[in-house]
Amino acid sequence: MSTVNTIYYCNNGCIQIPEGWEDKTIISLTYPAGAKQATASFTIVKDTLKDNEITLAAYVDNHLQAVKEFSNFRLLEHNNLLINRIKSEQVEFKWDTPDGDTIHQKQTIVYDFPSIYTLTATANEDHYVSLQSMFEIMIQSFKPSKQND
Repeated sequence: MSTVNTIYYCNNGCIQIPEGWEDKTIISLTYPAGAKQATASFTIVKDTLKDNEITLAAYVDNHLQAVKEFSNFRLLEHNNLLINRIKSEQVEFKWDTPDGDTIHQKQTIVYDFPSIYTLTATANEDHYVSLQSMFEIMIQSFKPSKQND
């Protein structure tokens, strides 16, 4: 594993969008690069809130209700934290696939009104511990761009 980190900029270009369209950006990164079968993934999903329609706590609670439907869901941790001085919550959990594999996920929800970002680190239980420090670097280094809000 390389210890050299590269800053990954998420703005790959621009397009004109007609009125009524909304940014629901999804960025998906996989590890290791070039592998036929990824060992891990890291996704960033952007949602846009309207007029303080929901608090961070309520958003996370709604999200947790959805993931609790996963087979054999086990909540490991639920914490409040700051990511680059932005109020955030983090949930860590495991669940089982239909094939019997255990998936370990850590989701960090970053509330940067009007945007809310869900950062999801995912790996098979067998690989999660060895990838945890890489996941933490990615989570802690997240800085939302203000250019599109």
